[in-house]
Amino acid sequence: MKALIVYGSPHGKMSATYRLGSNFAKGLKDQDWAVDELILDDIEIKHCLGCYVCWRKTPGVCVQKDGMEEIIQRHKDIDLLVLAAPLYFYSVPGKVKVYWDRNMPLYVSEFQKFSGQAVKGWTDSFKFLLISTCGFPLKENFDGLVISAKKIYGPAYAGEILVPMGTAISQDTDGTKYTEFYEFFYKAGKEYGSTNNLSGETKKTFDLMTGTDSMRELIKSKQ
Repeated sequence: MKALIVYGSPHGKMSATYRLGSNFAKGLKDQDWAVDELILDDIEIKHCLGCYVCWRKTPGVCVQKDGMEEIIQRHKDIDLLVLAAPLYFYSVPGKVKVYWDRNMPLYVSEFQKFSGQAVKGWTDSFKFLLISTCGFPLKENFDGLVISAKKIYGPAYAGEILVPMGTAISQDTDGTKYTEFYEFFYKAGKEYGSTNNLSGETKKTFDLMTGTDSMRELIKSKQ
């Protein structure tokens, strides 16, 4: 089985989403998954031109020649795509939005289906998980992001793991304070790697961990 973890924070390996997503990746690897990890901020990609050349003239190939060519190739033949990105103004960081826009070549099969051709859509071939953190205490702040991800990934969308008040995790520079979260994400990755799913019990445990009161008490205890 093959997974691609895309890290969308401009802070790269110093971000909360990298710390959490990389532990999820470790769990997958321990179940013998091949895991490819991609930090968007390390790759130069231009804005989408909205020209539809990748659909109409050169199916699956963008007219622009930049780092997105490599990114597109790394998305092919995967079983799981994980986007680990923080919440920025109820959505995603700018680089992630550009990445989403530039994913259009991957969706050429969706366009072909819409045009009446009998083809399998790209989003029918893998599963997608969202990992996100935000600085606010309430999970409702993620609502817009979750709606966008569900629309973009359609039938591939398999769920989300959301961490409010995540700024504290990004400040855990030596990775020793919030071991409860790192261990949870490792176990979640291992569970997904074994079952291709996250159990109801795992989701329930995480909901309790990330409740407003629980988060406030945890952060206070680490100060």
